[in-house]
Order: sequence, then structure tokens, then C-alpha cells
Amino acid sequence: MSATTSGLEPFEALAASEFAFTRRAWVDAAPARVYELVSDVSAISRWSPNTSDVAYDHGAGPSVGAWFSGRNRRDGREWTTRSQVVRADPPDCVRLRRRWPRERHRAVGLDIASPG
Repeated sequence: MSATTSGLEPFEALAASEFAFTRRAWVDAAPARVYELVSDVSAISRWSPNTSDVAYDHGAGPSVGAWFSGRNRRDGREWTTRSQVVRADPPDCVRLRRRWPRERHRAVGLDIASPG
């Protein structure tokens, strides 16, 4: 893949939708329990030391279309991130779309499967 960046920042000319990466982790728990843990956005700060105060909007929960916000801190900076649940198929999959400040939307997905 190549892109001409004449006058642009090096990555502005690249379409982020063309990129993806996958990570795998094996967890000694039933898929339903894993789903319960990862769909609880208030627990995100357990796994992300830069994130705190994550909560669904009033009356919302872990279902498609639900919005939530979180506070982020890093290198002396602070900002709020807005995110939305775009897929929720317990106990197999949860996908979130995050709206980053000054950036395009990014999707984060977790596919949960039993070994076998």
C-alpha cells in the first residue's frame, strides 16, 4: 500500500478503515462470564490505567445504541471519550465505537468463544 502525502501529515492520507489488528487472549472462564465482565463499561478502568469514571448515559445499558462516557488521563492531559455500543450478542460478541477527540470513529470488538 502506498499513499502520496504531499503537504499532509504522514498518516492523514491513509484511510483508517483499511487497517485492523487482532489480539487473542485465553481466559479460564465461561464465555457468559467473560461477556458480563467486558460489557460492564464501569470496569474499563481495571484494564486501562488511563481511564476512569466510565458510565452509561442515564437509563442506558449494555445494548445496541447505548452511549457511554469516560474520563481519560495521560501525560498530564485529560479528556472525555464518548462511545457507543454497536453490537451486543451475549455471550459471543460485544463491539464498541469510540469517538476520540479530534479523530474519526474507531471500532473496538471483542469476540468471545469457547475453546473447542
